[in-house]
Amino acid sequence: MDFTLPPPLEDVRLRTRRFVEDHILPLEADPASYDAHENIEPAVLSRVQAKAKAAGLWSPQVPPSHGGMGLPMVGQAAMYEEANRSIFGPVCFNAAAPDDGNMRLLSQVATPEQKERWLDPIASGAVRSAFVMTEPHPGGGSDPGMIRTKAERRGDRWIISGTKWFITGAGVASHFILMARTSDDPRRGLTAFLFHKDQSGWEIVRRIPIMGPEEHGGDCGLKDRESVQIKLGQVAAAIEIGRLLVMKAAWKLDAGDFARKEVSMAKNHVADALHLAVDTAIQLCGAKGYSKDTPLEWIYRYARQARLVDGASEVHSMVLANFYQKEGDAFWSWGV
Repeated sequence: MDFTLPPPLEDVRLRTRRFVEDHILPLEADPASYDAHENIEPAVLSRVQAKAKAAGLWSPQVPPSHGGMGLPMVGQAAMYEEANRSIFGPVCFNAAAPDDGNMRLLSQVATPEQKERWLDPIASGAVRSAFVMTEPHPGGGSDPGMIRTKAERRGDRWIISGTKWFITGAGVASHFILMARTSDDPRRGLTAFLFHKDQSGWEIVRRIPIMGPEEHGGDCGLKDRESVQIKLGQVAAAIEIGRLLVMKAAWKLDAGDFARKEVSMAKNHVADALHLAVDTAIQLCGAKGYSKDTPLEWIYRYARQARLVDGASEVHSMVLANFYQKEGDAFWSWGV
């Protein structure tokens, strides 16, 4: 296993790092950079995105034929690590959820006609998108098999009925990918439907307030004290383990593997490492870290969702347990 970045990908990583330092991190200190939901203000975002496009750092997950960089998974992992030095970062490169995952999905499975109509506008930044899956109890959330929203064929149309909630970005999205049940088959009973915000028959009932910034750093030191060094060492180790888990998952995905175990391990560990890192930073900064004088309290609130989104930590732990029960000692095989 060699995770050494080839020169072209290392160049992307370094250029992303410099871009974040020069054009994104300085925005965090300016109150005018924030909108009412504590995300980056739209006009500010448009200016930064234009700079990112000009720098050739745009839509890393989309093939060049559709206006993106076409990076392999390992390259995306390296670029996203640098982009996420600021919570503003990913969206500035058109690499923020849910657009990021939606573009990857459409790039892989959409027909040429669907790509032209549904992918290209997201890839260019002309529209935002949303992935419509989560439902109120007892419907589906982390477990898609529990989805109750139904789609029925009537003539040449599909009629979809159901209720969804916690749909990231729904308020500003134009393109939606909606998961609905088309049969009782436990494995193949769900279908993804594409629809546009201007289509009739649906409505947003309310925008649900959340703890942290909706959708889409700082350095502190007391670093010469032994107790502080211990805390920083623990955080550094946790981050490095997370980087290795992410890179192994990316490496397996590039090799054509689904990497289900690796993705679940990386997702859970990185979510925990994120919490550890920001919690440690607040503790070291004391009351100032808890105040709004630094971005730490904002990052702390945002970080809590990492253990919930894209599958709750408990679900990923169940995935790993199932693999372990099935594979036994082979769970830790190195592969050939």
